[in-house]
Amino acid sequence: MPTSFFLRDSIKKVEELILSKQHREAYSLCNNLLRQYPEDEILNKLKLTIEKQAKLKNAQVVKSKLEKTKNLIKEGKTEEALKTIKAIKLLAPENKEVKVMENKLKLTYLKEKDKDIATFIQIEQKKLDKLLREDLEQLHQEVIKIENKNHGIPEIQQLTDKYKALIISEKIKRKSELLKSLKFRDIYNFIGQLKKIDEQSPLVKKLEEETKKRNKREFELNKKEYSFVGETHIDTMYKMGNYLKCIQAAKEILSIDPENSNAENYLKKAENALFSQEQDITIDQIVKNQENLKAQYKKDKNYFFNL
Repeated sequence: MPTSFFLRDSIKKVEELILSKQHREAYSLCNNLLRQYPEDEILNKLKLTIEKQAKLKNAQVVKSKLEKTKNLIKEGKTEEALKTIKAIKLLAPENKEVKVMENKLKLTYLKEKDKDIATFIQIEQKKLDKLLREDLEQLHQEVIKIENKNHGIPEIQQLTDKYKALIISEKIKRKSELLKSLKFRDIYNFIGQLKKIDEQSPLVKKLEEETKKRNKREFELNKKEYSFVGETHIDTMYKMGNYLKCIQAAKEILSIDPENSNAENYLKKAENALFSQEQDITIDQIVKNQENLKAQYKKDKNYFFNL
């Protein structure tokens, strides 16, 4: 089959791209043409030529970058050298020299990193110990800063966790008088502040549990005392016929001690008595009003009119 003008012109373009060392473009165009003319001998030869030249070019690039990597290692720039060797690996994934060099660099990098972290921790500990003695709030801010800048590094996390625990421990010592008191609202507010330092702190959890138990004991003691005083009060109010105050007092007792049967009984009795009292007052008022109307009618009949 005679070669078409289109094919001859396309082959010429591929050859020009090869000459100008534009191997990627030449290879792409050659492959597209081979889909249309898979049996064309010239195109198949050009494809082999491109692959050989590209392979040679890659080998030269790999060699150049390997030299660069070795120089970086000599200069002590391990992290940069590791980045370079990873880029080389993309060009030559099966190159043995590249694989060996990458493994060595990874080990060196990890050792250097561990050494850097140890030095960093040593320096920071001195600063944090000083702040622990002088300024707990500033210490907390510094711990947050270190944590945010070094997120994901276990050794640094251990450091910040350690100083959070020390801050909480010191704050608890300084508030010992409050924590012994019965000011439970203030104590719970203080516990809330400690949680902002470390939500998962075992010290804070223990303190909160102990406070809840103590608060509950005090509540039970106060409830019994309040109920005794309150029951005496409602009994007096009931006997005096002051049913409204008796009801109010009974409701207060029940809000603290819902199972108080005496307060419940007085509440029912006082509500019934108040209802009867109000009915009697209403009837008396009606009778009184009628008597007043009769007296007024006798005095001035013209004031009234028939419906």
